[in-house]
Amino acid sequence: MRGRDRTIAPCLALFVCGCAAERAEPVDPLEGPSDPVEAARAFVADARVRRAALEASVAVADTPYARARLDHYSLSGTSSASARPSPRPSPDSGRGSLVPSSSDPIADWDLAPVLEPTVRPLRVSRHEVEEAGPVATLAPDADLAAFVAAGRDAFERYPVHIDPRFAVLREGREVVDRHGLDVREDGTVRGAVEVLVPDGRWLVALTCAACHGATTANGDYVPGLTNDRLALSELLGDPRWAPGTMDVTGDAIENPVRPPDLRPIRFQERLHHSGNLANGRIARMVRIDTLLAERLAFEARPDRSIVAAISLYLDSLADTSPASPLSSDAEAVFARSCASCHRGDSRSGPVVDVARVGTDPLATSGARATGGYRAPSLVGVADRGALLHDGSARGLRGLLGLEPSEHRGHPFGTELDVADRELLARALGPR
Repeated sequence: MRGRDRTIAPCLALFVCGCAAERAEPVDPLEGPSDPVEAARAFVADARVRRAALEASVAVADTPYARARLDHYSLSGTSSASARPSPRPSPDSGRGSLVPSSSDPIADWDLAPVLEPTVRPLRVSRHEVEEAGPVATLAPDADLAAFVAAGRDAFERYPVHIDPRFAVLREGREVVDRHGLDVREDGTVRGAVEVLVPDGRWLVALTCAACHGATTANGDYVPGLTNDRLALSELLGDPRWAPGTMDVTGDAIENPVRPPDLRPIRFQERLHHSGNLANGRIARMVRIDTLLAERLAFEARPDRSIVAAISLYLDSLADTSPASPLSSDAEAVFARSCASCHRGDSRSGPVVDVARVGTDPLATSGARATGGYRAPSLVGVADRGALLHDGSARGLRGLLGLEPSEHRGHPFGTELDVADRELLARALGPR
């Protein structure tokens, strides 16, 4: 098991769905059953499993992000009889909705209706009527390969962010490219779909692939890799944030951050840039579940089998970018200067105090504050065009001070002599 702060919550004895009480298996609430399909089924079927993972994953309970989830998520899995009052995040102004609007907050998000959106491709090269249908479904006896395949489909097609202002993407290839999305050879836009809303309109929505999928300089599409080109702020008509960043906290504080590289998510000790969630297989499913519910303004929730499928698909991406071995010379420099935070085979780590990191104080304010930043996994770091939580460091060589970069803080490595920094850049850089 990966090293992580075990003081967050003790191991709990959970009943794995489908097992008789006398065969109850003690499991880590963050990880769940060791078999990924059993974990997925437990997450889908058992509120106790979801609730235990939520409570075990929250690092700082007294934040708006954590409080909303602790007060409203899978309450039937806890002894709490009712939700405590907690403000429900407001939907974006002017956004479209996949469900009829409601002014009544749902005490337990599990009671929200399950949304099964009807989507069709967004195509810019021609305008014939596209075939519409649901996002991938799963059979009751689905195996791991089926879950991963369904997760891949949902990653590309499930509507995560819907807004009438995204209609500009219908205007053509040049507009799509200017806003940082790719057009496939068949003329469809990667990371965007059209979705049918209750009033009969087809609105444009962004999917997971809009933020977490990028084409490299050699033309290869890499799912999970941060899309540093996505101009979401410009798409929303208010270009305050730099391309590749967005404010997702909903706390009335301007905190634009870059979406993380999801390929090594299985390796991370913590989730979110501020590390306010401990990681684990079930914890990742809960994270995706609440993220999608939040995008639906908590008036509906996603099909949890699709949530589990997305999570297992993301887990599979770790195998596409394994950690590269370092030479003995590079290993010595890394051990001396980097390994206290980026440790082990995953080269990830716990939360590091913001004063030590020296970057901006996002980690001490806002909805997800912990007082520090998690040490992200360095697996696949060579592919990332921008580094740090705000994307201000321009690649690995910029972070190490070998090329111009506008970032501040993160002195680790830049205090080394140039020869050692060059050694690290070559060792961790492109193969």
